[in-house]
Amino acid sequence: MLERLLFVLEGSQSLSVEELAARLQTTPALVQMMLEHLARQGRVEAVEFCEVGCEGCPLGSHCGAEKRPRLWQLKVRSRSEPR
Repeated sequence: MLERLLFVLEGSQSLSVEELAARLQTTPALVQMMLEHLARQGRVEAVEFCEVGCEGCPLGSHCGAEKRPRLWQLKVRSRSEPR
């Protein structure tokens, strides 16, 4: 299931826990646990939202004024980092 999660993230810019759960046909709680595990391994990271606003931001369509879901993406590694 972890490999499926990584595959889904690989084909997307960034997704919320709920979006990932729907694509993997599982619960958000399980996806959250898997993401936290992968984050500890340095394989994924949460996307942090800026304080200045969403104008011009590529994630602007995922950003809501009242509620901002935490989005996840594959961690970008430098070529010198081990896999």
